[in-house]
Amino acid sequence: MISEETEEVIAPVTQLVKQGTKVEEPQPEVKPVAKVETPKAQPKVELPQTGDVNENNLSLLGLLGLTGAGLLAVGRRKRQIK
Repeated sequence: MISEETEEVIAPVTQLVKQGTKVEEPQPEVKPVAKVETPKAQPKVELPQTGDVNENNLSLLGLLGLTGAGLLAVGRRKRQIK
């Protein structure tokens, strides 16, 4: 099912593929590099443990402040209703 037009296109393409389009450049000479030793890994240093102790002082102070504000709001509301 290949027509003559297709054969006309395929022939030059096949020739180009066989010929190749890449120009080979001379490769520079590779010289060996001196071997460098890597330093050995040092033992793992443990970081200081910070923030492990729960500080409940600020939490308690905040809870007391919210409770006081809530009680004041309820007291004012009762006065407005009377």
